[in-house]
Amino acid sequence: MRGATVLSADSLSRKQNWDIVICGQRIAWVGPQGEWSGSADEIVSVEGWWAVPGFGEPHKHIESTILSPEFEADLVLRFGTTWRGSLA
Repeated sequence: MRGATVLSADSLSRKQNWDIVICGQRIAWVGPQGEWSGSADEIVSVEGWWAVPGFGEPHKHIESTILSPEFEADLVLRFGTTWRGSLA
């Protein structure tokens, strides 16, 4: 994706005209436009779009899930607590 405005949660700032490289279903690289040295099968312009960290509700009542703490931890460590959006 080329030209996104990226919200940086660690610095609480926005980074304009940044590229986001996707490999499979994962974000592989994020940085200023044109600085990635690899190649891409497809480039999608996302000028005017924002990219923000995944939002999720970390608060839950594990006893209501009927999962053991160990199983819950395994799921969270592998898959995280955010959800995926859509480009549509």
